[in-house]
Amino acid sequence: MSFPEQIPFNGVDYFLYQLDRMMYQSSGNRNICTFVVELENSLESQQLQQILADSPAYRWITSLRIQQGLPFTLVRWCSDPDVGCPEILEHQLSEKSDLPDQLIGQSLDIGKESPFKIDIVQTKEQGTRLIFTWHHALMDAHGAERFIHSLGAADKTNQPDWVCTMAADDQMSLRQKAMFAHQMKKTLYETSKLPLLSLYKTQRPGSKVSYRLEYFSKQETEYIALRSREQGAGFLSSAFHLAVTARTVASIQQQREPLVGDIMVPVPQDRRKRGSAGAVLGNQATFIFHRIPQAALANLGQCTAELVKQMVTFIRSDIPGNYLIMMNMIKRVPGPLYRYLMKSPTGGLMGSFFYSDTGDTLQDYTKLFSRKVHGAVHYPPNTCPPGITFIYTRFHGALQISIGYMESVINSTELDLLVKHLRADLLGTNIDSALNIN
Repeated sequence: MSFPEQIPFNGVDYFLYQLDRMMYQSSGNRNICTFVVELENSLESQQLQQILADSPAYRWITSLRIQQGLPFTLVRWCSDPDVGCPEILEHQLSEKSDLPDQLIGQSLDIGKESPFKIDIVQTKEQGTRLIFTWHHALMDAHGAERFIHSLGAADKTNQPDWVCTMAADDQMSLRQKAMFAHQMKKTLYETSKLPLLSLYKTQRPGSKVSYRLEYFSKQETEYIALRSREQGAGFLSSAFHLAVTARTVASIQQQREPLVGDIMVPVPQDRRKRGSAGAVLGNQATFIFHRIPQAALANLGQCTAELVKQMVTFIRSDIPGNYLIMMNMIKRVPGPLYRYLMKSPTGGLMGSFFYSDTGDTLQDYTKLFSRKVHGAVHYPPNTCPPGITFIYTRFHGALQISIGYMESVINSTELDLLVKHLRADLLGTNIDSALNIN
């Protein structure tokens, strides 16, 4: 099996790399993704190291290093055959923590070290938590799930495609690309006009990312799906989840002061072809940008209907495709200018919060490294501003929500209230008293 020695960044890879630079400048944090898989039986680090030593794909991916050339040249991953695989470290877990502190908000120097690493935590229940960490510019969550699943699969014959170029606009002329990019720029500036509702006020230096995980039973998940349809989401359950999240954030902001501005949320959209698993490396997502009028937040059905209408409009006008064309056009722009363009419409506020809904991508996680999988959950990177991120996933039919936040943006009392309101709006319990947005 042969692997490419160089992989040029696509437009979304480059965007996420520059976002990493912005995150570091504003908060000291990096654009690092973490995925935790819990195994029912113990797996020692030495055992895992021996298994991975026989994986050419693992050796290749961990040998990649970022390479930047002259201005207006493409940033790329380059394989260094002389580097070894990163050491797999074991960590102790405190009684009150899901992850050791040193594994939260990790930093990867992707110019000198691997952009992908694995750590192990042994649990008191004689099981093992595998902590997979990677730089977001390397791959998206779905690509990482596929890669990790292939590493731990008993059958190695069905290997995934490794690299995605996402060059759907290659047949377009430069003039056509420029026209689409200009239209997309106008749409973005219109969508992101200030004022925007946000919990972010000021950023304290060195603010640490914290996480809160919320789990729902299969029965609760089925009821939430029914409630989503009743509220008019149809098959677009993500619209219902986003409406609930937006109303919840607004309810916390209203506790502080009267609401000012609409909510704006960039939502990633997977561009893999329907029915296709897609490749591992290269981010295969684009973005749609929702602007939710403040008036729509007062009623869950109205908010859901507004988001469904926007989603349908975006898909029909191919806003996700146009955004991808724009990203690919500007991937050669030097970093300082690129980051200025990213921040200029809103002064650096890239959304009221960040949100993603991965759907059922974890349904194949039943066994890994010949051990039964007991749980799997994502810990998202958290850009500040806005300083709060929500990821909805489903594991074996049960909904779970990962919330990444900074205490400089939302304190523990507000977070408890946010979670209470979130669950209430999803499940339809005590709605009138829990969420009274006006």
